[in-house]
Amino acid sequence: MIPSSKLNFSLAFGLATFVAAYRAQALQPLDEFRRSARAANFDVREAGLVTEQRGHEASVALGRLLPILSATAAYTRNQYEVSVARPSPGGETVTAVITPLDQLEANLGVRVPLIDVGGWLRLSASLRAEDAANLRAEATTNDGDAEVARHYYTLIGATWLRDAAVKAQAASEQNLDVFVRRREAERALDTDVLKARAEVERAKKVVAETDNQVRMAVRGLRTASGLEPTAGVPAFEVVPTTELSRSELQARALTAPAVKAAEADRLVADKSRSAAWAAFAPTLSASANERVTNATGFANRNTLLTLQVAATWSLDYTTLAQARASSTAASLANVRAERARQVQLDYANDAADRVELQVVRARSAAAEEDAARQAVALWRDRLTAGNATALELVQSERDAFAATASRLQAEADLAYARELLQAKTKRALR
Repeated sequence: MIPSSKLNFSLAFGLATFVAAYRAQALQPLDEFRRSARAANFDVREAGLVTEQRGHEASVALGRLLPILSATAAYTRNQYEVSVARPSPGGETVTAVITPLDQLEANLGVRVPLIDVGGWLRLSASLRAEDAANLRAEATTNDGDAEVARHYYTLIGATWLRDAAVKAQAASEQNLDVFVRRREAERALDTDVLKARAEVERAKKVVAETDNQVRMAVRGLRTASGLEPTAGVPAFEVVPTTELSRSELQARALTAPAVKAAEADRLVADKSRSAAWAAFAPTLSASANERVTNATGFANRNTLLTLQVAATWSLDYTTLAQARASSTAASLANVRAERARQVQLDYANDAADRVELQVVRARSAAAEEDAARQAVALWRDRLTAGNATALELVQSERDAFAATASRLQAEADLAYARELLQAKTKRALR
């Protein structure tokens, strides 16, 4: 990438002047807005709740594989009591109550899934879905950081532009005073005064427009971060960055959270497909049930314990259709994972190209501004000597203001381009 050490030095020197002049009122640092956005940004909050939801869904899938306890109790009032008298081995007559008049009954049971291949695969898919949600939340946080940076540097550029417009207005008013005095001394024409007055009004319009841009940038930054920006010129400093080769940037882009999340989604789809086809396999479960009742029947026992091992197998067209749909979903997830890789590579390359372009633009804008300011000084001297017209001076001042605006915007764009490049090539934490 294009080296920018000379540019960094010139920008830092120019920005230090702003910081020294307005240190009492300065915009908060970018990191402060980022920290606020991670708690207040709508997209980040939504991603966090989705992650929490996926965690609960994984718990549901796990719960279906754990033992199930059940307990029921019932009271029944029967119209008639049914009992049978029968002899006992000792020769006595024993009455067996089949249906008591007031029947009390309680059941305690436990069911344990022993073999459920589909359930295990669904649990694995749920865990992978939770991982994907975590990675997507991380990607959303990175995108939120980039969005906050975009609004932050937009506000910086708008604030600098407004201050430059205010200075241009002050210069226009000074020019008007000069031409008024020169006209009183009959050293200037009425048209010169009119042009100077028109330039003052144009400068006022530019100040109003740039002030509106500042207000819009403040609202955007406040919405993105949830933090109210402090009024004043930002204490911004251009920090030199370590330039990476394109191959290094691409390697980092392929480990970005968005790519990892797409890979996790692909694993979820594979596990879901396997679980859908596993629905054709039988399941095996064991259960135990303890019955407590006063309807003792012929067993003449108040408690009865039953143990059961059951194998369940079912076959229906719906299961087949769901399995086929899951296979298609898995193929779709593979395509999306491939696309996520390519899109992230494009994002990284576009961001790197943008940094290179903004470096050139900032360097050229700084040189253009310097030349324009020198031109203004020359036209002022020529006007004083009577070798230039007011129109030529006004036009040179307009050119100088445009050059200053271009430099300020280029500096802000360069800073944002570097933030965007960092966001698009940030490695996943997982």
